[in-house]
Formats: sequence, C-alpha cells, structure tokens
Amino acid sequence: MAFLIKQLDYLELLAKKLVKEEEAQEWRTRSDRMLNILITDFWNGKKIISKNIVKENASLANTCLLSYIPIILGNILPKEKQTKMIKSLKSEGFITAYGLATESIKSKNYESDGYWRGPIWAPTTFLVTDVFFQSGKKTLALELCQKYMALCQKSGFAENYNALTGEALRDLAYTCSSSVFLLLAKQIKSVKP
Repeated sequence: MAFLIKQLDYLELLAKKLVKEEEAQEWRTRSDRMLNILITDFWNGKKIISKNIVKENASLANTCLLSYIPIILGNILPKEKQTKMIKSLKSEGFITAYGLATESIKSKNYESDGYWRGPIWAPTTFLVTDVFFQSGKKTLALELCQKYMALCQKSGFAENYNALTGEALRDLAYTCSSSVFLLLAKQIKSVKP
C-alpha cells in the first residue's frame, strides 16, 4: 500500500507539471484516502501490521521487515507514527551490527540463511536509508549506511548476508549489492562536510 501511495503522489506531481490541476487534485485525494486506510486499518500503535485475510482482522506475526516498509512514506506519515516506527525498528531486533535484518533476530521465525526471513539485503537497506536521509533522520541513515558498507568490505558483494555474523550467503558477486554500496557512498559523501 505504501508503494501505491508513493505512486499516487508522483502522479499528482506529474499532473501539476502538465498544468492539469483537476487531475492533480484527484491523485492527491486518492493518495490521502489510501494513507488514511493504511493508518486507520493497519496501525497497531507502533507500526503498520499485516492482516490475515482468511481470518478477518487477525494480525500475522509481523516480525518481518515488511511491516516497516511503509516507512518509505517518510514525512508523508504523521510525525508521531514515523517516530514510533523508527523506535520499534530499533528495539525489535532488526538493526544488527551488520545492518538491517529482514526478520527480527528476536523472532522465532528468524533463520540466519532463511533468504527473506533474516539475512541482510541491499534493496531493503537502500530503500530504508534513502527515506531516512530524505526525512531528516541523517544519524540513523548514516549508521545503516556505514554498517552495510563495512559488511560489504568484510564479506564482498554478495546477494545477501547473515545478519548476525556478516557472512556472505548467496551469489558472491552480485551487482545489486555493489550498486547499493556505491549509492550509499554517494549519500554519505553528500552529507559530510
């Protein structure tokens, strides 16, 4: 849902550039409506949760990083909700010595080599750090960048990494990881004097 909200916001921006104010307003209305649904129906007090559609309103375990992907909305999220999500992300075992685990290391579902159930990945690292830079959370963004870059320097440019040991797990020469490394280096350089 967060990605759809971002797309609607971009469509509003495009409509404005094309001087189509009525269309821009329609995209804004849709985006606002979807954000309201996201917060009203999926906010549990500290993060956005998933729901089991088979058992109406029964929330799933929500110990995976996907519950935090709505953080990509950055400052579109109400400030208090963004702050609570960041606090929860820090305290729930997602930020390790090597970066951002895809499953909380405190979770019974965590697997060190569980593909998307634990390891650190370049795409999620980039999405989260990029939005932290954009929304003024520079200290946390820099911390995650430095952890990921140190991980790559230690273990090479693998597809993913063990969140607890930093060991490279899959495809030991992965261009996505090296691309994210370069993008993060560029972001770090732009914030430092």
